[in-house]
Amino acid sequence: MNQTAQHAIDETEIELIEATVPEHLAGKRFDQALAEMFPAFSRSRLTEWIKAGDALLADAIRLGIAIGADEQVCRAAVNVAWTAVDWHRLERAEVDCATALALADERENRAFRLYALATRARLHVALGRWDAAVADAEEVLAQAEGPAVARIPALTCLGLVTGRRGEARAEGLLAEAADMARPTGELQ
Repeated sequence: MNQTAQHAIDETEIELIEATVPEHLAGKRFDQALAEMFPAFSRSRLTEWIKAGDALLADAIRLGIAIGADEQVCRAAVNVAWTAVDWHRLERAEVDCATALALADERENRAFRLYALATRARLHVALGRWDAAVADAEEVLAQAEGPAVARIPALTCLGLVTGRRGEARAEGLLAEAADMARPTGELQ
């Protein structure tokens, strides 16, 4: 790092804080969870930092497109959409899901198309659009060779909707999702 950059970093006193959202806050919007985890920072400051991160991700996607890093572009776009759903930024998630699907389709990246569809299925569940969630989830599951990262949330969405509708197959769908997720060691 050159001295000018080092000097600028020292002047702004940037401190990296790394944390994991505790389980009891997992259902909250991201900004609400951060406010509880870091009460020393105002909610407006936390929101500024979140928005600054969004801008960086958008720039990274634009740069990836410019240099032809197709797989990374698709991955980043789906991750942005997934995170918007997680944070309950549902209007934003609508746009992000459409972007992720368009980027995957333009690049003919089938795996990331399925992941984007699974992400959109999660969005539909969050918005109460059960028929749309089922359609997206079933499209993912129709592709037997689809990646687990897409199949697990598709099974979960389908299980949630069928359970809410009182359908007997809900338990089997959720059990299949759990069986598929367990070996990954990650929350899905």
